[in-house]
Amino acid sequence: MTKKHLVTLIPGDGIGPEITRAVTDILQAAGAPIEWEEQSAGADVLEKEGTVLPQRVLDSIAKNAVALKGPITTPIGKGFRSVNVALRKELDLYACVRPAKTLPGIKSRYSNVDLVIVRENTEDLYAGIERKIDEDTAESIKRITRGASERIARYAFEYAVKNNRRKVTAVSKANICKFSDGLFLEATRAVAQAYPQVTYEEVLVDNLCMQLVINPENYDVLVLPNLYGDIVSDLAAGLTGGLGVAPGANIGVKAAVFEAVHGSSPALAGQHKANPTALLLSACLMLRHLGETDCAQRIENALTAVLTEGKVLTFDLGGNASTEAFAQAVIAKLYRQNSIIKNMETYMDRNAGFTLIELLVVVLIIGILAAMAMPQYFKAVERSRMSEAVVLINSLVQAQHRKYMQTNRYALTFEGLDVAPKGASGDIYFTKGDPVTGANGNGFRVFLAGDSVVAYRTSSNGNLQYEYALLKAYDHEYIDCVANTSPAGQELCADFCGIETPVEYCCSDGTSDQCTH
Repeated sequence: MTKKHLVTLIPGDGIGPEITRAVTDILQAAGAPIEWEEQSAGADVLEKEGTVLPQRVLDSIAKNAVALKGPITTPIGKGFRSVNVALRKELDLYACVRPAKTLPGIKSRYSNVDLVIVRENTEDLYAGIERKIDEDTAESIKRITRGASERIARYAFEYAVKNNRRKVTAVSKANICKFSDGLFLEATRAVAQAYPQVTYEEVLVDNLCMQLVINPENYDVLVLPNLYGDIVSDLAAGLTGGLGVAPGANIGVKAAVFEAVHGSSPALAGQHKANPTALLLSACLMLRHLGETDCAQRIENALTAVLTEGKVLTFDLGGNASTEAFAQAVIAKLYRQNSIIKNMETYMDRNAGFTLIELLVVVLIIGILAAMAMPQYFKAVERSRMSEAVVLINSLVQAQHRKYMQTNRYALTFEGLDVAPKGASGDIYFTKGDPVTGANGNGFRVFLAGDSVVAYRTSSNGNLQYEYALLKAYDHEYIDCVANTSPAGQELCADFCGIETPVEYCCSDGTSDQCTH
């Protein structure tokens, strides 16, 4: 039995409970080995316990070392510190990590954003050192220390090395805050010397904000003091679709808390309109932190499929789906992945298949042959929209399933899958049957050809109408291997069927779409 991770769950208030429930439902559907220890905090417990952050919450996180937190409202002007600030301070969660990456299907002015913001979490103006001098004057202390600056700089460089990032940029306003920000830069420069393989640069925060709007692709990992990090992370979220899709992680030596970047939005509470994507992506960061990388990848694949399809979206993404409907759409994609993987594993368990080494050798040979004979195939990997069949192939390879496919020339052959209804619009379906002879069913192959995904029917009684409809649903070119008048299509079909000279009918008898090779 898989050991479960005990994780503190803080639903929060406002829209927090709604999106938290959606996310936990998705994690359960994905089979995430998580056992939740739920703790309430925020405005809902203030009246009962006199604080928005009871000690029991801190004790739970300290015990479990990991927490997933929904947004929490901080009462304004009533003497309460931000719950987020208090958590970071009490648990010494010194590194706030906020990825900002363009997502498929999300409307944005940019298509090439891939940033990671590493924000120092424990000091600067957020340390809460302030006082009221008189009725007309108040002051806050901007505290920067060498130790905290070196620690966050080292985390940023270590992150860059572990994640194959090319550059770290230190952000400050040292031309004005010469002592405090000057110390931050001094400490960061010292750390940078230990990482010569990572490019290091410095930029003023106001200039950075302009450059991010003009050329966001010029930046990779940003390391910033607390206040600048808070502001820039929201700016970066705006580059990639808004706070509704922006995840976050707060990392310490002994504990880690994962949360969405956005707030609690009390005005939307109870309307079931909130987008759970940010918290879901934060949960995926949590799963990776726990070593559950495969589970995180499957969830991200399902989320990407829903966003790309664009049929079930919350109002902030241009749709009208409820929080729960969006979550169910992601779950449906997960179930489809799980069903196909299970069927493939079951089939291969009944049949002789490749070992992992054999599979790698076969894939390598096929890759070499494809590179030599059909270089146009490699353009296919750059398509932003691939058919569900190819997405599943990628998912299975990432999961390192040992036995999942048979190969024949340049085609990927799927066998033994039994789903219905056959040929339904919007999905790619495989019907059970022998994929070479077509006996007892309507088997067909799906493979890459240049910029297209090509279906080749292997049954003896079909006219390719299903494949045609399915490929059109994914906006892919259709190549008829029975009667193809396209020179490029003839060449592909001839190669696929083992015929040296391209002909209109690439099958041996010229009348059937069943190849005999």
